[in-house]
Amino acid sequence: MEVKDLIRLTKYYLLKPLGYKDYVPFIVLSRSRTGSNFLNSSLRSHPNVRVKGEHFGHLGGDSIEKRYGDVFGKQPRYIKAAGCKVFYYHPHHGDATELFSLLQKNRNLRVIHLKREDTLRSVLSWMIARENDTYVANSNRALMSADKKRVSVDPNELIEWIEKTLYWERWGDEFFSEHQLLNISYEELTGDLNNTFQRVLEFLGLPESTPVTNLKRQNPEPVGDLISNWNEVREKLILAGYEKYIPE
Repeated sequence: MEVKDLIRLTKYYLLKPLGYKDYVPFIVLSRSRTGSNFLNSSLRSHPNVRVKGEHFGHLGGDSIEKRYGDVFGKQPRYIKAAGCKVFYYHPHHGDATELFSLLQKNRNLRVIHLKREDTLRSVLSWMIARENDTYVANSNRALMSADKKRVSVDPNELIEWIEKTLYWERWGDEFFSEHQLLNISYEELTGDLNNTFQRVLEFLGLPESTPVTNLKRQNPEPVGDLISNWNEVREKLILAGYEKYIPE
């Protein structure tokens, strides 16, 4: 941890007990491999934001209520927005009903719904990360070559996860339809980070700020270079009606 980060963290925990709850609570609702780490790291660079990662992913023996209180409890007065990432399937080991019931009941909660238009890429990136146990890439770490990342994909599993993801996205929009909700995409984040970030800040009622992140895209190569049995996968995608995910 860099010195500036340590100073910021120390300041936060010293002032938190004297804090308040008159801030904007929010979640980044998504699934893995949609740019949620990229967005979170950018949000962390804002001086008035407190954002956690997959806070409800692995509970480590804590209750949902305790974790909820940790992220949406008192905050130092300089914090104007506080939240975390929430994936559709959190917690990983347990019933999601309790968590999402708590979130839905909080009508002050603002929901940043992060999606990836190229759902195939999202699922494929997760499969590559699962195979190589590499989930984050930053500017200090060299990217793995396409040869080392290339995976053989079960077409049926790929299509199943595409369909799950599309279902989750529709469900999320409906489940939080009574909340203030902002839809943004991975493609918007990576294509125009600054303007997309300013939209997020406006949604959270925060002053403009230049986003700072050292994260970078992990799998920029063509899909055909990342899937060893691409021809087989391509045929199954066409049969399933998902031609739109096939690169021209």
